[in-house]
Amino acid sequence: MRNLSRRFVMCGLFLLFGFSFGCKNESKSTDDVTNLLLFRTIAGSSSATLTTIYNSSGVAGRDGTLSISDVSKSPGTLTVNGVSIPVTCCNTSFGLKFTTPVFSGITENTKFDAVFVSSAGVSYSGSFLYYILPTLTENIPNSFNRTIPSSKSSDFTVLSTHYYKYIPSSTVTLANVSGYTGNSSLSIGITNPTSTTDFRTFSSATNFSNTAYLKMSGAIVLTAGTTYDLKITNTGSTTVSYKIGVANQAISNGASCNIHTTYSRCVDYLVNDSASQADCALLGTYNAAQTCTGLALGTVVGRCTIPSATNIATIYYYSNGGAAFNAGTAATDCNAKSNSIFQ
Repeated sequence: MRNLSRRFVMCGLFLLFGFSFGCKNESKSTDDVTNLLLFRTIAGSSSATLTTIYNSSGVAGRDGTLSISDVSKSPGTLTVNGVSIPVTCCNTSFGLKFTTPVFSGITENTKFDAVFVSSAGVSYSGSFLYYILPTLTENIPNSFNRTIPSSKSSDFTVLSTHYYKYIPSSTVTLANVSGYTGNSSLSIGITNPTSTTDFRTFSSATNFSNTAYLKMSGAIVLTAGTTYDLKITNTGSTTVSYKIGVANQAISNGASCNIHTTYSRCVDYLVNDSASQADCALLGTYNAAQTCTGLALGTVVGRCTIPSATNIATIYYYSNGGAAFNAGTAATDCNAKSNSIFQ
């Protein structure tokens, strides 16, 4: 009986110390695994970090790439906004790649939660930055009046870039953003999303306060009928609102300023707003709902489309009136203006 009791005591002590020792080792093992999970997923059962999408990734309808914390690059499925996106392997520079869908009903840049499940069954979670891609139509007004955050934010998930799809009808085009105020500066770039050629030419405000424009000609030769993406970035320190326009010839359907009697000119404004009214008030009569063509002021001998403080404007030159232009003098006057397009 004593031998049996002694055996129970021995077994109890063994289990007690053995269990304690095992718990200590288990705690150490758990710490090691926790540290390791910062770099990669273990046994396909835990979550790693889905990093942000590089460059033009996340733009609606455009090719994209994503980078995950696991060093392996396995294809799989990315789920964003309830949509499953096939992901293939691999882009040599940025990791996995996919085509960003166009999400229905999303009218502004949005940050979504995202989950990526690899073909090996490993699950990753994180954020997806989705950029809308509205279409710009040249030479006519548009309703865009968007707000853009500063790129200087410490939060890397701030969507401080806007994209627009643009299909030019000629090789020379003006693009302009205007109307923003405060301690900010906007820049314009253009890319060809279907080509390895990436123009990435930027222009900051140079000639006009609170205006940034880009003339695409010369070194930036566009191909008519080709799809391009215009990229607007807020390089300043505050959130601002702005208006955007593109033109490659005389604009239409905007407002106008009649300065014909004294100067033999009329100006069409792409943007009908208080800035255009104030600009016209210096010299002429503002017409919010009628273009220069509609005013029928005389014989037109030339047109000059230029970036302006109000966005984009077209100057009409007439052979009658106070200055009485001809084609030659009209061209000379237009060509003396920065980044002009004469017709």
